[in-house]
This record gives sequence, structure tokens and C-alpha cells, in this order.
Amino acid sequence: MDAPHPGALGGTFGGNPVSCAAALAVIEVMEKEGLLARSVQIGEIITSRMKKISAESYGKSVSHIRGLGGMTAFEFLSADEKPDADKTKLFVRTCREQGLIILPCGIYNNAVRILVPLTRHPPTVRRNRVKSAVAPDKNGFYGEYGGCYIPEILRPAIEQLAQAFQNCKTDTSFREEFLHICQTFSNRPTPLTFAENTTRRYGTAKVYIKREDLNQTGAHKFNNVAGQGLLAKRMGKKRIIAETGAGQHGVATATIAAKMGFACTVYMGEEDVRRQYPNVFWMKQLGAHVVPVTSGTAILKDAINEAMRDWSANPDDTHYVMGTACGPHPFPEMVSYFQSVVGEETREQILRTEKRLPARVYACVGGGSNAMGIFSGFLDDAETEKVGVEAGGYGITSGKHAIRFGTNESCVGIAQGYKTLFLQNQDGQMRDTHSVSAGLDYVGVSPILAYLQTQGKIRITHATDEATVAAAREFIRTEGIIPALESAHAFAAALAELPALKPDDIIIICQSGRGDKDIFTVAEAFGDKEWKQYIQEKHAQYTA
Repeated sequence: MDAPHPGALGGTFGGNPVSCAAALAVIEVMEKEGLLARSVQIGEIITSRMKKISAESYGKSVSHIRGLGGMTAFEFLSADEKPDADKTKLFVRTCREQGLIILPCGIYNNAVRILVPLTRHPPTVRRNRVKSAVAPDKNGFYGEYGGCYIPEILRPAIEQLAQAFQNCKTDTSFREEFLHICQTFSNRPTPLTFAENTTRRYGTAKVYIKREDLNQTGAHKFNNVAGQGLLAKRMGKKRIIAETGAGQHGVATATIAAKMGFACTVYMGEEDVRRQYPNVFWMKQLGAHVVPVTSGTAILKDAINEAMRDWSANPDDTHYVMGTACGPHPFPEMVSYFQSVVGEETREQILRTEKRLPARVYACVGGGSNAMGIFSGFLDDAETEKVGVEAGGYGITSGKHAIRFGTNESCVGIAQGYKTLFLQNQDGQMRDTHSVSAGLDYVGVSPILAYLQTQGKIRITHATDEATVAAAREFIRTEGIIPALESAHAFAAALAELPALKPDDIIIICQSGRGDKDIFTVAEAFGDKEWKQYIQEKHAQYTA
């Protein structure tokens, strides 16, 4: 192939038998790897972005957006809506200076054609999708939520982190290193499993499960930890700290610390240590120092408070690996960015399998990291309803739950470095929360989710402890899948809504983690007498 200048189209002689054989081989590869579906997805990504830019950023100066599959185009217009060749030349030159080769075209030289190689995976094409869909303002706010309310001693550390994160988002080598760790040390892409038995039993929508339980350390948490671990290395930090509720984020942080050579301290509420001791055991084996937090109600919010105090005392050599999409800016954006790999994979997988988008996507909501992760792949898709499921505890009127949306027990407040919906009383004191799952037992919620909910982009519901345990039992027995109790909240909401769906609908449930860690809680909830007897016998052995 020969091209007269960078970005121009080249071609091969169609009569050459070698060229014909190569073309036939390429067609076979396209069919085998589902590249036609990928082409459609890439085209949707680019055209939706360009339409968003046209509508919100540049008015009619970017117009006539069109495309077929992976080939898309748009035009630059002047203020009086005439073809603007000069603006197009400037755009092309700027792109080339940044290493991006694009093709100017059109009879008025004002059009730009984008041709993305089909070897590119949509997650890399759409690497900034979360930012484009829910970008914070310069102060880290999403509407009225978010911000950065921190003590001055942390200001330099936060500014260093924000700058490092911004640099890494545009650094191809960082993205490649992040994906390499996710693919070789972890288990990305995780499967999208068809829940055949559940689908057949209910006779309505097709049910798929995104299997983050098969990720390294057994949950979605490793995605974020891998990214923040790389950031900590680039910033020259020697120590990382974390909070954890269910223990999955703690195990993931301890794992990356062991791999990358960081000292590691994990703060965990004393009540959660009791509920999730198997994860505490593994954190310690991985070399982490686990600090049981006894203040407050000894759960996740209290662990976050202690981690923030530690960071305030050691800002120079320590990086705080926030586990959820909460806290001061840039943590909500950063955690969502690293977790967006879940949504990108899910979208590509369902399009490859079903050739269409799902009607609904379900995810449990504690702080919001797994929900932001899977929702990010569908935020621009109005035909896909994004359903977040909170911890309903003993019920919305019980006073023992973790429901932040749709209750008069919550209101907008500022705590732990950010502004969002918190469960609090009229005096601004944080309420006690309850959930059968330690990971959803949190008083606040991601400012991004709070913003998306007010914009009508997502729907929030809740599942009680009773419904959650029942859903876990059902999927264990019918699908051979053991969900974490956090994930089981999403399963419960999906099961409750399945009867009202249509047979040609598709739903996806995010299984954020595996249920091994919940064996004590689940065995008690199931009323398993043999397990209780086993524990009593082990206790007798240890105390003999």
C-alpha cells in the first residue's frame, strides 16, 4: 500500500491473487472474532461522543455527524454555518502534533473522517468515556455533589495525585501497563455468563451475569487497586493505606502492595473484622497491617475516618488507596475511571453475543465503585436502564438500613472530604446503618451516582436482608454461582422485577464479588446446624 500523505487512503490492486487471498483471510478473521459487531460498537462510541460535543460544547461548529460501522465523519462549520476549511486544517494539524492521524476530506475540505482499526478494543477507543459522560467541573463537583473538603496538610498530596491522574489518562504507556496487569496478573476480561436456568424458570427476559467474582482477589476491587498502585509508583510513594468494609478492597490493596513492594496498612471496622475474618487472615498473610477500628459504630464509615487521619499524618510517603467512588476529588472520578473497564467489557460482550443492548443493568450500591464501573459502559444508551440497588436492611421504615435515596432520613451534607447524600439527622449527625453485607453498610454514596440520579440517568431501588439472602440461595442452587452478599442485593432486585419484563428483553446483573467471605453470615442466615456444629468443634480444639 502507498499513501501520498499521512492519513490518506491507500489501496491494493484487486486483481492480484495474493491481495485477493489476503482479503478472503481477513473476512474469515472478521467473522471468527466478531469484528463486524465491534465495528458497530466503535462507530456508536465515536458518533455518540461527537453528537455530545456538537450539542453541548461547540454548537453548530461541529455538524453533519454520520457514520456506518467503524467509519465515521463530521464537518466543521463557521459561525454563519458555512464549510470552514481553515478550522478543519487547524484541527488536523493539532491532532497530528498529538500523534493522532486523521483524514480530512469533502469537496469543501471541511470534513474529517475517522477510521479506527478493528484490532482496537472498544475499552481503549473509549478510554475517556467516563470523563466525557460525567466530567466534574474544575473544583471536582458533579452538579451540587462532590468537591474537595480536606485539611490544608493534605492539599499538596491531593494536588499531586490529581496532576498524576490527569497525566496518566493521556499517557498511552500507563494505560498499556494498567491493562497488562489486569490481563496477566488478574483475569480480564471477566466472563459474561448466561443464566440459562434462571431465564428458563422465569420465562421472561434473558439473564446475564458479569462475573467480577472471577477477577483477581475475588471482586471488582482489584481493577481500581491496580490503577492506583501504578499511580503510587509514579508518585514515588513507599506506603499505601486503605479502608475496607467487606474486606475485598483490603485484600486487593494488600495484594498489590505485595506485588509492587509497598508497605501496607488497612483500616477495618471492628464489627466488619468480626463478620469478615477470612479476609482479615489473608490481608495479614499478604503482609498488611490490619487495624481494627473501634470508634463510632465500628463499620466502614469509621474505617474511612481513620484512614483519612493516617493520610493527614503521613502525606509525603503515603498514598491512600480509596476503595470506592467517594471522598474528595479526584477520588470519585479516578475510581470510576479504573472501574470503567467493567462496563466497557460488558458492553462489548453483550453486543458480540446478542447483537443488541440490554434493557436493564443491575448493580449493588454501597459507595458506588462497582455500579459506576458497569454503568459507565451504558451511560450514553437511553435504551438501557441502569438500576442501582441499595441495602434495605430490615426495611425502609425500620431505621436499620443503608438507603440514601428516596428516604427522609438522608439529606445533602459534607463529610469525609466530599458533599453528597448522607444518612444523617436534623443536627447533621450521621445515622447508624445496617446491612447483612458489610460492603454496603455505608452512610454516604458516590457524588457521581447522586448526580446521575438527579439527572434521571439511573434508577435507585433497594433490597432487604431477607430478599438478599433468598436471592443468594436461589442462584447458588439454580446456577451454581455463589455471589457475595453485596452482589446478592442486585440479584434480589433483578429477580423481583423479572416477572414484569418481556421475553425479548435482556438484563445484566453485575456480580461484584464471590461469596466465600460471607460463609459465616450466610451459614447463620441459612440456619445450617451442621456448620454451627463444625465451628463449635473447631472452637473446642483451639481451646483444649
